[in-house]
Amino acid sequence: MKKINLFLPILTFLSLLSFNSFAHDLKGAINSDDRTPKNILRDKYRNPYETITFFGIESNMTVVELSPGGGWYTEIFANYLHEPGNLIAAHFDSNSDREYFKRGRANFEKKNAEFKYV
Repeated sequence: MKKINLFLPILTFLSLLSFNSFAHDLKGAINSDDRTPKNILRDKYRNPYETITFFGIESNMTVVELSPGGGWYTEIFANYLHEPGNLIAAHFDSNSDREYFKRGRANFEKKNAEFKYV
C-alpha cells in the first residue's frame, strides 16, 4: 500500500509533464526566430496554437500540407514536426503548363530554401 501511495503522485506529475512538453514545443515553433515577420503578424488573425491543437496535430505525426502557398503553416510545422514527426509539402507539379502553378511552385521553392527543417 505504501508503494502505491508513493508512485501515484509521481505518475500524476509525469503525465502532466508530457502534456506540457507538447504545448511548449508547439508554442516554441510558433514563436521561433525562423519565422518571417510578415507571417508572424498574421498569427493574431489565424490563431495558430488554437488551430493546430484543435486538429490534434502532435509533434510525432506526419503532416501533409497541400498547396503550401506563402508558407505560413510551413514555417510553424517545419520547426514543430522535424523530429520525430515529418512534414510533407505537396505542391503543384513543377512541369505544369499553367503559369499560376509554375509561379506558385517557384515562389515556394525559393522560400523553402529559408526553412531550416524542410
